[in-house]
Amino acid sequence: MTTFPGALRASGIRALLTAVLMASSAAMAQETIIFPSHASDLALDSYWSVSEFGEGCCTLDFNVRRWDGDSWSKGSGSKTNAQNYDWSVPLYAPASGVIASCWRNFPDDPSPGVNPPNNDIFAGGNHLSILTDEGNLIFMAHLKSGTIPSELCPPNAGSTQYPPTLDKEGTWRIAAYINPKDRPRITEGDYVGRVGNSGRSSGPHLHMSMFDITGTDANGREATSPDSKPMRFRYGWGHRFEKNQQDAPDGWYRLRGGGFSGDPKCDHYQANSPDCGFKMVHASPYLRRGSASAGKVKDVDTVFLNGTRAVTAVIDSDNRLKLISWDVTGLGTIRRRSEISAGVVKDVRIVEPASNYVLVAVRGQDDELKLIAYNVLFNGGFSRVGEHTAGKIRALAMTTTRGPDRKAVTAVRTWDGDLKVIAWDIQFSRNGATSVVRLGDASAGAISAVSISRARNFNGVFTAVRDGDNQLRIIPWRISANGSTVTRGEHGSAGTVGRQLAIAPLAQGVAAAVQDSTGKLRVITWSASSNGDIGARRETGIAGKVSELRLLETPHAGSNLTTVVRDSSGDLLLIGWAMNGDGTNVRRVGSSRAGAATKLSAAGISRSYPGKDPRDMILTALRDSEGDLKLITWDTNLNNP
Repeated sequence: MTTFPGALRASGIRALLTAVLMASSAAMAQETIIFPSHASDLALDSYWSVSEFGEGCCTLDFNVRRWDGDSWSKGSGSKTNAQNYDWSVPLYAPASGVIASCWRNFPDDPSPGVNPPNNDIFAGGNHLSILTDEGNLIFMAHLKSGTIPSELCPPNAGSTQYPPTLDKEGTWRIAAYINPKDRPRITEGDYVGRVGNSGRSSGPHLHMSMFDITGTDANGREATSPDSKPMRFRYGWGHRFEKNQQDAPDGWYRLRGGGFSGDPKCDHYQANSPDCGFKMVHASPYLRRGSASAGKVKDVDTVFLNGTRAVTAVIDSDNRLKLISWDVTGLGTIRRRSEISAGVVKDVRIVEPASNYVLVAVRGQDDELKLIAYNVLFNGGFSRVGEHTAGKIRALAMTTTRGPDRKAVTAVRTWDGDLKVIAWDIQFSRNGATSVVRLGDASAGAISAVSISRARNFNGVFTAVRDGDNQLRIIPWRISANGSTVTRGEHGSAGTVGRQLAIAPLAQGVAAAVQDSTGKLRVITWSASSNGDIGARRETGIAGKVSELRLLETPHAGSNLTTVVRDSSGDLLLIGWAMNGDGTNVRRVGSSRAGAATKLSAAGISRSYPGKDPRDMILTALRDSEGDLKLITWDTNLNNP
């Protein structure tokens, strides 16, 4: 528990703009924020918890708890800070805005329960006060000494001493206050520091609260409401656990902007009583559900046919193409249904151009491009119904256009090293025969890597390529209704990239996920016109080093996207990215981790559950550390509240 003289009302702040000061309290009350942590930074079976409510309904202390098989624990002991599971966990900005007050170099308390001797120390220790763009104050306290970036905390960027004065004017500690003209800008999802044990703290934890801006005080500085208000989280999951009980996974609910506060029945003295459970937060848009495995594989691609049926196209240990159908039911049940094998291949991609028909594109042993159509039967069985062979290729990607009359589109690196885009269709004759038909095509220059996605605001596709100079190039292609004409639009460009790249559409734009020249993940956005031309380059989001990546849109997420990557540790990592439909305002909003993985693929589908609103499910298919095919389902909360 944290003890604050006068509670947090001693940290009033200044409005960023006059317009913010004039904003209605009703509008401010509706601001939603992200939980300031990533589930991927916690160990397996670990979650953030709220178990102390002694500071009112809405000023909360968060700890990390881990299920040890018998009970939920906050750490392996209490003698040192490092024995607490939340010690040094990274933290991220819950909203965009400016830093109005901070301190970064108080020493941490030597151990839990041992406070510094100076009674006049800042109660919150190392802290940040974020004045949000929507006119609220978010206060984060007790951060680890020296972990707040110096550029976010100019009052003591380089100092390791206590502030020269602890004097206050009105409600502000003057030494920590930042004048409006000097306030650092911060974007939702930016790193802000690590959990610590500084100030008047009972032990390592994150103290967090949120206040309305009510005007200015006698000194012209911001004033806040006297009491904190419920924080409204999004892009995460909540759960209420009873004491020493591990609830079933269907007890999780999506955090979508509802008020999140403490239990008024349970102050900090009673929080551990049998009548008081604790609230749990899974700080990610992705909640892992079920998994299933199959035999050895060398590569895999995945497609959902509907909310309960998926198909994986794999290259098995004998280099043969194998299709496997799966039933995905309930919250996490994945059941293998049927399979069919074909010839030896080098690359494989799969799409669904017509209901219950899949089209598989392969690069054969002779490097020929071949399209094979299968009817997926009601029981999950397969019937091969047609094929078409084209020329030799060196690399392969495939998608479908949108709308009821979908066309399949392949983007290939030809044997000569150039980009070629080809439209395909599955056609059904009156006598019952089915055939794979090649439609129109178009070409571009030399490339060394390629990815493709459908477009959303025109009939066509986008390709992301690494060109002959290793530069990223985004090319739109308009496709006529019958698929016979493929027309190139105005392209967009970026800098040098590696071979790992992927692309996905936005409502009025396009996003590319790439491995940059340093190996880091970059998500770059552009606007795009309804005529199929790339417009202005918008923004870039950056994450850590990756060695494989996919970029995924899902039905209910709007223009928010998921990167499915193999991170620097070799693990599968799902990262959520929120952005506007034209590619502006790109933010990282949480992530989840699984085990070691290579040869990543992913697909998304809308799912409905009894008594719950529809949401998206993601299926990731990969090769695990043993070389086996592994499927994992993820419930998602990447919707805009």
